[in-house]
Amino acid sequence: ALDWIANWYSTLNKPEEQADVYRRWIRSYPKDERAHGLLSNLLILVLKQYTDGLHEAEIAQLLCKGRLCYVYDERIAEALVGLNDDSRAIEHYERYLKGSRKDGDPNTNVEIMEKITRLKKKIGRKS
Repeated sequence: ALDWIANWYSTLNKPEEQADVYRRWIRSYPKDERAHGLLSNLLILVLKQYTDGLHEAEIAQLLCKGRLCYVYDERIAEALVGLNDDSRAIEHYERYLKGSRKDGDPNTNVEIMEKITRLKKKIGRKS
């Protein structure tokens, strides 16, 4: 039921309330990978709360079982970019690409490679 309520808040464009529902879900089921993953997406992509989103993405990745755990590396990288930790972001984008070779969307992989290139150029300008 909590996922339905969170989706309802999403349709109402109420991300803070949606995040609260995910947090309640996590309090009830602390080892639910999906809840941590959904909260991380919302925190990073919508609310721009990178530190908390990074924490949730890392938890989701730790809880993940199976071959698709690399998907969290993209979210972790997005949070790190938001926190201006570009070198670590590149590492996670590269892990994502390595994991997605079999299952990944080729268009997404091209976008990720472009992000890596931009970050490497940015880092080069800082040196």
